[in-house]
Amino acid sequence: MTLHEKEELARKLHDGIGGTLSTITTLARYGETLDDAARCREAFGQIAQLSGKGVAELRSFLNGFKGDAS
Repeated sequence: MTLHEKEELARKLHDGIGGTLSTITTLARYGETLDDAARCREAFGQIAQLSGKGVAELRSFLNGFKGDAS
């Protein structure tokens, strides 16, 4: 793998999953400050949804990467 390919891979991973992870972190920190159980459950629900989306994006990316290598 060339340096250019490695840089492109890093950029795609950062762009694809970086935003999702940042949002999850923000929601988790927000959830820590809540005293209202319903609002806390809502924040955790969003975290669960986003983390599932992130896992799916990562799997799709890796499957595409495997396909490029063959």
